[in-house]
Amino acid sequence: MLEQRCNGYASILKAHGGSSVFLSLPSGDSSSPEKVQQDIAGALAAHPGVNGIFTLGAPEAVSAVAAVQQVGKAGKVTIGTTDLSNADLQAVKTGALQFVLDQQPFLQGYYGLQAAYQYLKYRVAPIGQVTIGPFLIDKADVGTG
Repeated sequence: MLEQRCNGYASILKAHGGSSVFLSLPSGDSSSPEKVQQDIAGALAAHPGVNGIFTLGAPEAVSAVAAVQQVGKAGKVTIGTTDLSNADLQAVKTGALQFVLDQQPFLQGYYGLQAAYQYLKYRVAPIGQVTIGPFLIDKADVGTG
């Protein structure tokens, strides 16, 4: 699933004339924000032309913000992420993080179970796609709702 997200992101960049570099974090590093920050800082040093970072999780976005600041590229590298945390929302407010995609995981589970229940009990099912997100949160609307 994560690889599919990365490939989708990369294909859109390529279709619009951009390029991408994948950074797979070692599994031992993924639970340490400091190690994630160092991994991202190292990737930025190895690829000085990088001007954007897209992370697949709220904690990694906070580490990416710190890594960009560490290597002196604050304001020069755009960062966005999936998932949602208070730290990410604060980073969006300050402009350190460009956007957060709120994937609505509660609704993904809730509506799936609701549809299964309705089908098992009444033999009815949604007749089309049930849209629940994702919702883009940026500086313009981070304080709303």
